[in-house]
Amino acid sequence: MGSFANAGHRAALAALLLAGGASADAGRSVDASRIVPHPRLGRLVVKADLTGDGKPEQVRVVRVLPRPAKGGGAQVRLANPWNPEDEPMGKGGAAMALSIADSRPGAPVWLLHSDYIRLSAEVMEGAPVRAAAHRSRTVRDFRRDCPAIRGDVLVMATPAGIDIAVYWARDHYAVCWPNEEP
Repeated sequence: MGSFANAGHRAALAALLLAGGASADAGRSVDASRIVPHPRLGRLVVKADLTGDGKPEQVRVVRVLPRPAKGGGAQVRLANPWNPEDEPMGKGGAAMALSIADSRPGAPVWLLHSDYIRLSAEVMEGAPVRAAAHRSRTVRDFRRDCPAIRGDVLVMATPAGIDIAVYWARDHYAVCWPNEEP
């Protein structure tokens, strides 16, 4: 499964099922042994209080291998909040995904996948996300278009020059697409 810096994150990822919301991935799963740290950004940990409970979640950039590294690992459900009707992750894996370890006891670890993660990393020339605090101007601006935002957000860049935000929406992660022109 790779060597995450935080053993708790690794254990939670391997042991817990992830809620997939209403995406095309709902009901689909991937062997947790396929999930490894991203080769270039795997040590990066972004901390943000996404759920608004006063404790930060840990976000890591991961890679999903085409085949199980060991096999027989826990099955992990997938979520694609960028485009819930997109094709599910296939057997080929994903070059870049986000693993979010929830700070709440017993809460699942989430594995978010979409090509938007890779695109954001290219535009930002490094990490695909950055945290913005719930009281920041950045979050206030996102909240005008997405009033459901209650905690911190993960800001991502798009090739069109418009930032988008990944946020916690009561029981799943969602993406705020602001109403602005590039």
